[in-house]
Amino acid sequence: MTEQQLPDGWQMVKFGDIAKHISKRVEPSETDLEIYVGLEHLDPDSLKIKRHGVPSDVAGQKLLVKKGQIIFGKRRAYQRKVAVADWDCICSAHAMVLEANPQNVIPEFLPFFMQSDVFMNRAVAVSEGSLSPTIKWKVLERQTFSFPDLAEQRRLLYILAKLEDVLLSSSAATDSLSAFLDKIKTIHTTKPSNGKNWKKIKIKDVFELQRGFDLPTQDRIEGDVTIYGSNGVNGFHNETDVSGPGVITGRSGTIGKVFYTDKEYWPLNTSLYVKDFKGNNPEYVKYFLECMKLERYATGTGVPTLNRNDIHAVTKLWPSKSEQDSIVALLKGVELKIDSLNKHTTSLKNIKKALLNRAA
Repeated sequence: MTEQQLPDGWQMVKFGDIAKHISKRVEPSETDLEIYVGLEHLDPDSLKIKRHGVPSDVAGQKLLVKKGQIIFGKRRAYQRKVAVADWDCICSAHAMVLEANPQNVIPEFLPFFMQSDVFMNRAVAVSEGSLSPTIKWKVLERQTFSFPDLAEQRRLLYILAKLEDVLLSSSAATDSLSAFLDKIKTIHTTKPSNGKNWKKIKIKDVFELQRGFDLPTQDRIEGDVTIYGSNGVNGFHNETDVSGPGVITGRSGTIGKVFYTDKEYWPLNTSLYVKDFKGNNPEYVKYFLECMKLERYATGTGVPTLNRNDIHAVTKLWPSKSEQDSIVALLKGVELKIDSLNKHTTSLKNIKKALLNRAA
């Protein structure tokens, strides 16, 4: 975009004119700071740092970060990781620590601008390297962008800050409800609410697990039948002998994830599926297996493997069918609330994205 094509009050600026690069090195073993932020602690498209480590977790020089400074993931920029520090801390050397140049930009506006597609796409484009593409400050500081004047920054910042507050509240509500779901799921699949409706059983007496079937990629014909492996959906096929409802979990490789479908499906040989529910509620069986923490029963070091006979032999408490139905209704009600919140959050993120792209 040329100067002549810019909206009134906008101008072309070099990134180095609106941002300063801060590169102060710190040895984790020598700092008094208590917080370490790695790229793994940053969520894509979120300015809030929701988790962190401690300096003793890491070795080698890291970067000093002051409260309010921006942590930007310079390695693999396509992950869209940029956040604002809520405290003094140290961070990964694979990040870039930045702060606003207040003469040319409102400090609080800069991180929002960095979340825009225009900035992120440019960051990806100027990254160097194939395995772990990384941005150099000397390259980034020379990049030019169309940028709003201070009055427009203030207007956009007011809207974006309000929207960010609502997003954080929505996200926090989702996190709290998800934690609540995990807790009541565990309670209602392990602790009897009514002892009369529960009995001690071996798992083989209430449902039967079976190894899935081989289906090489070259033999697959595109269709409506979902193929499940140990890690979830693995493709589609045009036929199967396994009807829904179905509960599938990993047998080899990824152990512990549990999947549910009400349609016909193809379980691969890397999975176990419930061949016979023996009159029990399939969705309850799914919740039950999730809470069993199946990875605890895996054997093998290189490629973890789950033996169905080991699971069949486990003794557990088991509720009556009517109690299962009540538990499933409760848990599905919470899941629907979470799904509604997630849709609301997605809608808010889309509004934010549209605003960010107008601001860049």
